[in-house]
Amino acid sequence: MLTCFPAAGRCGDNGLQDVGRRRGGVSAVWMRLRSEIRTRWRSWLGLALLIGLAGAAAVAAAAGARRTETAYPRFVQAQNGYDLIAGGFSGNIDPGRALARMEALPAVGQWARIDVAASSALLPSGRLTAAPELMAVTDLMGRAGFRLNRFKVISGRAVNLRAPGEAMIDFPAAGREDLRVGSVIKFVIGSPDARPARLAAVRIVGIVASPGQFPAVGASSASGSVYVTPAFVRSNGCRVPKVGLHL
Repeated sequence: MLTCFPAAGRCGDNGLQDVGRRRGGVSAVWMRLRSEIRTRWRSWLGLALLIGLAGAAAVAAAAGARRTETAYPRFVQAQNGYDLIAGGFSGNIDPGRALARMEALPAVGQWARIDVAASSALLPSGRLTAAPELMAVTDLMGRAGFRLNRFKVISGRAVNLRAPGEAMIDFPAAGREDLRVGSVIKFVIGSPDARPARLAAVRIVGIVASPGQFPAVGASSASGSVYVTPAFVRSNGCRVPKVGLHL
């Protein structure tokens, strides 16, 4: 057995002296820390604020990225956007009968027909355009743009469906053709080759966005639509071939 005794002149302290020494060391560190806080608190506070601001900016950027990623799907949902666009029938298919059959399908909950009222337009600059650059289109039942695939007015206001001289234009076409609220467009009624050409004027009262009209999601930058009213078609005797069914 090995027995250890305290060195001469020292008595066993059972660790109390070590505790005291440790407490003294902690007290010294604490005093030093208090001194540093008194002299440098402004710098430390500034650093804390910078760290907080950087963290908040990162969180805000992440939230902004999520909102951007979901912006278009949320827009489509809010505007009751189309799920399917059908059209472009071959010559041996009767469009009227084909569209009527599609409308009656059990899977179709809502539908709207878009018709071309005029395919050639005379711009305020005097330049004559032809389809598909700028076409006058309408839904004779007033569904498209108002109940289904609703328009979002960016500038101006929505048309009065009973006003033959009012129209709206999609925002990509407005920017491309330098058109704005108040611009007057004259559409060629009937054959563009007729002489003299019969013209019908509309005034742009609104610039609009709607699902499917964004170039970033597939809309052609070479085509544009002016949304005329059913009253325009009736008052000008337009013959409107059935173009497509939007479901």
